[in-house]
Formats: sequence, C-alpha cells, structure tokens
Amino acid sequence: MKKILSLSLSIFVLVLIALSLSSTRVDAFAGGDGSPENPYQISTCLELQDMDTDLDANYILINNIDCSATTGWNAGAGFEPVGNSGTPFVGTLDGQGFNITELFTEGSAFYVGLFGVVGVGGEIDNVGLEDAQIGIAFPDEIFVGALVGKNDGTITRSHSTGLVDVNVDGPTGGLVGSNTGSITNSYSRANVTNNDSRTAGLVGSNTGTITKSYSVGAVSGPISGGLVSFNSGTITNSFWDTQTSGQATSAGGTGKTTAEMKDEATFTDTDTPGLTSAWDFVDNPNDDGGSDNFWDIDGLTNNGYPFLNFVEA
Repeated sequence: MKKILSLSLSIFVLVLIALSLSSTRVDAFAGGDGSPENPYQISTCLELQDMDTDLDANYILINNIDCSATTGWNAGAGFEPVGNSGTPFVGTLDGQGFNITELFTEGSAFYVGLFGVVGVGGEIDNVGLEDAQIGIAFPDEIFVGALVGKNDGTITRSHSTGLVDVNVDGPTGGLVGSNTGSITNSYSRANVTNNDSRTAGLVGSNTGTITKSYSVGAVSGPISGGLVSFNSGTITNSFWDTQTSGQATSAGGTGKTTAEMKDEATFTDTDTPGLTSAWDFVDNPNDDGGSDNFWDIDGLTNNGYPFLNFVEA
C-alpha cells in the first residue's frame, strides 16, 4: 500500500510539473498555442526572445516590437540569437508586416543575428528589422547577419536597416551571414563592416538561392561585395547600389546607380540589364504581370528605394 501511495504521489507531482511547464509556455506569449492554425502571438521583445524555448513552433508578430532595452540584457551582450547549429530554428515566424526596432546583440556563439541559425524547413516571412545594432569581436569563424547568422531555410519579404559592425573570421551580411537556403523579395539597407573576412550588403556567403532582392548599405571589409562577397549558388534579378555601398563589384547580382535603384523601371522593365523577370509591384508597371503586389515605391518612403508592401500570403 505504501508503495502504491508513493507511486501515486510521484505521478501526481510529475503531472503538476508538466502542467506548470505548459502554463509557463503559454504565459510566455500573448496568445496562441504554437500550431500552424494558432501560432504563438508575440507582442514584446521578451516574447521574441522566448522563441528559443520552442524552436519548431509557429509564431506571429501582432504589433511593432521595441527592442531598445536589449542593450542592457545579458550583462551587455544583448539579445540571445534564436537557434544555433546544434538546435536550429525550424519553426515559422510571420512578422505580418510589423517591425522589430533597435535590436541589439553581440551574440554568445558562432551564429549571430535575430536568429543564429534557421534550419532546413524554417521559414521567416514579412519580418522587418529597423535600426538593428549587431556587433562582435571574436577570434574564430563566425556567421553574422542582422536577421540571420546562417540560413538553411526560407526567407521571404523581409528586410533590415541599421549597423552590422564586427571583427570576425567569417561571412558577414546586412541581412544574412551565410545562405544555403533561399532568400526572395527581401532587402537590406544596413551598413556592414567586417575588418577580417567576407563582407557584403545582403549576404556574406551564398551557396543557396537569392532572387528579387537588393542592398544599398555601405560595405567595408578586406573581401567585400556589393550584394554578396562569395557565391557558388544562384542569384537572379537582384541588385545593389554601387554608390551608397562604395562597392563597384559583387560576386552576384547587378550593380546600379542610386538613381537607377530608385527608379521603378529598374525592377519591372525586363529591358533593364540584370532583370529577366519583373518584380511584383503595386499597379503592375511595365512588364509586371504579378497579382500579389509585394513591392511599392513612392520616392519618399524607405528613402526613395522600393519597399515591401505587406500582403497576406
């Protein structure tokens, strides 16, 4: 009888612990259960950080996220990148067109960004990083990007602005450090400096696919490229600003002047050198026959460059 009571008590305690953990997980977010039908809802930067507690769940932003407080997190190291090489992020994050502002991280591992590593099957969509501050000085190889350090998954309709300033032996980009997955309809206006390795406005090293994307940020480093600094993958219909980047060459993409980068025809008129398929803009200019209206341009918003027009997937 004592053994039965003891066993029953043990089971009861384990159930209470499980319920407690489940409650904690739910309470960590503004709503949802992490399923594709009912993703976890993220409304604060703390909730954004809590994505690292469930790396294969589904998430959505429900408002703009202020991450300015991250400068004081983790003894000054800032936001802890979500996912790493051993346990990558393989869930989904739909930003729903909202922006994450003033994210600061110096990382604590070999993969630095909002996400350290997005693994195969991971999806990032409609996420905007504004005024991000990414900085680290590390002697070993490291992968650094404002949005993702290393991407093996899918990135669509996402962008970054701010500063990526590092001194590391590893690929560094304004949006992604190393891409083996896919990047589509995305851009970076982040300024990027790496005093030790491959550096580029959008992606430091690409062995995956990049299409209909651009970069315009200033780029500085010993092995630099306007859009990418190394490429053995596929890059199509993508551009970089040769003037603002300070880079006349790139391992992929097509360089354009600032005036050309602010001209809608550059992205929609297939007579444009480097463009074989028109980007999908509002009002279908030139050769644009798309119906999703991913992009827009008005001469003022986004400093005159094309900007992402949020639409439901």
